[in-house]
Amino acid sequence: MPRLATISSARAGASAPVFYQGPELPTASTSVYLRALALRRLPAWRTSGDGALLARVEAKLHQLLEFYAVENADEVRRFLRVYPDAPDVLLEARPYIEKIFGPTTQVVLEVTFDPDSESHRDSVELFGNIQTSLSVEEALERLNQFDSEWFLAQLARAGGRLNFNLAFV
Repeated sequence: MPRLATISSARAGASAPVFYQGPELPTASTSVYLRALALRRLPAWRTSGDGALLARVEAKLHQLLEFYAVENADEVRRFLRVYPDAPDVLLEARPYIEKIFGPTTQVVLEVTFDPDSESHRDSVELFGNIQTSLSVEEALERLNQFDSEWFLAQLARAGGRLNFNLAFV
């Protein structure tokens, strides 16, 4: 599997994305999950979601795995639980990605943190890295088209924490 080099910043020594294989997503115990949330210092209202919300997010995760590869499933799961509208945005994005970049375009989801930020909570973002072998100019033109035709109007739906980028393969 090729290494990813994103247009915003190349990650030296980045590992190849992990494509989840299996009937169900791995689950952590509630205490492990809550400890992970505490480490990220997420607001309490975001950690105490009701069972129906968590079940909805889990169902959406299963749908997402049909259309997206995931670099770190646990991090992506945590992000989607904190930002429960993000799965809907990602599912709605897929037809636009296919229309603009092609029907076989692979997109890898990756949670990132700004290492210079005082708090991960303030810098967490989920990136959909659109894999492409197009020229830089053509790929940027298509990403701008994706942004203007659809994505920019969706930014607020995931708390401004979801973004798409290019990964040249």
